[in-house]
Parts: sequence; structure tokens; C-alpha cells
Amino acid sequence: MGPPGAWSYDRGMSKSRPRAALQKTVLITGASSGIGWATAQQLMAAGHRVFGTGRAQAPVGPPGVSMRTLDVEDEATVQTCVDSVLAEAGRLDVLVNNAGRLVYGPVEEVPLPVAQRVFEVNFWGTARMVNAALPHLRAQREGQVIIVGSVASAVTVPFNGFYAASKAALARYTEALRHETKHQGVRVTLVEPADVATSLWQKAETITPRLPAYASISVRMQAAVNTLRSDAMPAEAVGRLIAALVDEPDPAPVLRVGALTRRMPWLRVLVPARAFERGLRRRFGLDRLSSPADPGGEGEPSDSR
Repeated sequence: MGPPGAWSYDRGMSKSRPRAALQKTVLITGASSGIGWATAQQLMAAGHRVFGTGRAQAPVGPPGVSMRTLDVEDEATVQTCVDSVLAEAGRLDVLVNNAGRLVYGPVEEVPLPVAQRVFEVNFWGTARMVNAALPHLRAQREGQVIIVGSVASAVTVPFNGFYAASKAALARYTEALRHETKHQGVRVTLVEPADVATSLWQKAETITPRLPAYASISVRMQAAVNTLRSDAMPAEAVGRLIAALVDEPDPAPVLRVGALTRRMPWLRVLVPARAFERGLRRRFGLDRLSSPADPGGEGEPSDSR
């Protein structure tokens, strides 16, 4: 994790441009906690009209935010949500796709229906929201879509495979969307934070390994996750930067938040793949794992050749 000063704008985002003079109507998914809540707070303080969503029947958001019940897995409720915002506000200027789901466990042991739900929320949920909002943004000849991704799109660690895969898919989807809609007056930005202190950690579905092959990895990764959680940046740091994007006339295509997130794409390009993986395995102690036949956990991996 980088120091607080590392939570900064990515290149291409101006710090000196004046704030937008006009109030904008913003819809934020997952605004009942974490990054969504923090972003909604910042946008309200900036004078924008903010609508938020949550899965609960009566979701609670920051003061002044008009909340809607929304399940991004359900196309009908997605369309109803967007229509209700348009009916009340008369227009929609910015869509912030923030709703997310996390599953934690070995890819072999995560039930595929559970993994599919991660994609339903993180990837397909975003696509549903964009499809519902885009016709209105296009008709206005102006608008903005902000998609919250993750450093996991660039690098993953054991037990985080399906979440990382969904965020990697989201990154490429966002890139295509940006090219396809720029001439329509729609600005698209992918925001990729490093680890953030939000309730996503507590709400994660954890699949406890049953196979002995993953026992030693589980112990090491649990310790690593505890460290990552303790060092995670506050959601407010990300919320401030997302809110600033709304007032940017020419926002950066990708906004990477945190020193680790900004370094990782360069490391993947500049460092040979073998060396990169050796470094990651060393970082998490994976190069000292034992085989299932050596439950003591300190021996070298077995080699049957």
C-alpha cells in the first residue's frame, strides 16, 4: 500500500480546471455503503442531484440522496430504476456503476453458481445499467458513465480468481464502450482502486477449502487478507476522486487510485512473466508451501518427476 499521498489523480485528469457550473443528475449503484456512499456524499456537497441504489427494500443512503431499491441482476428492476430517475429529475447526466460482489475461495472449490453470481453483479449488472441509461445519454448528446473496477483486473492472488476475472472482463468492456460512445458525446471512465476499507470484505462469500491441497495456502492467504484489510485506504479517498470526475470536462479514460494500482500495469509489461510470478509468490509466502503429504507446512513442494 502506498502512503495517503499516493491516492491521487491519474495522468490526464486536471487539478486546475474549474468546477462545472451546472447541477448534474447522478445515479449511483451500491450507494448504501462504502465507495458508493462516499461518492454520493461528495456529489451532494458539490451541489449535484444524486440518486442512489441499494438491495434492501428501503435502502438508506447519505442525507439528501434519493434512494431506490435495485437488484442489478434483475433487468426489469434496472429499467424501472432508470425510468423512475428520469421521471423525477427529467434527465440523467451521470451513471456511476459501483455495485459489487466478492467471493473468496479456491477456484476449484467455489461452486460455479456462486461464481456466476459474481459475474452477474460485477459484469452483467454493469452492462444492464449501461444499456438502460445509454439511450438517454445518447439522446442528450452528452453524458458520463463511470465504472468502478479494481486493481484485481491487473493482478490476482490465490482465492480471488473469480472476482479478479469479473473485474478484468469489466476493464475490457469499459474500453470498448468508451470507443463506441465517445462520438455520441458520452464520456466513459474506469476507476480502479487498490484495496478499500468497505463492507464488501464482510459481505464476501467465503468458501472454506475442504481439499488438503489448499490448506497451507488458506492459512497464508488469510494472514495476507488481514494485513490488506488493515492497510486498506478509506472509501472517502476514492469517493472524492470519483466525484471530481463528474466535474471534469475531459476525464481520464482510466483513473487508478493508490500507488499499487498505478504500478501494477507497468510491472506486468516491464517485468518478465516468470519473475513477476516469483515476486508475487514470494510476497505471499507461496514459494514455501508444503505438499499435502507434508502437513507440517515448512518443507519444499514435492516433485514426482
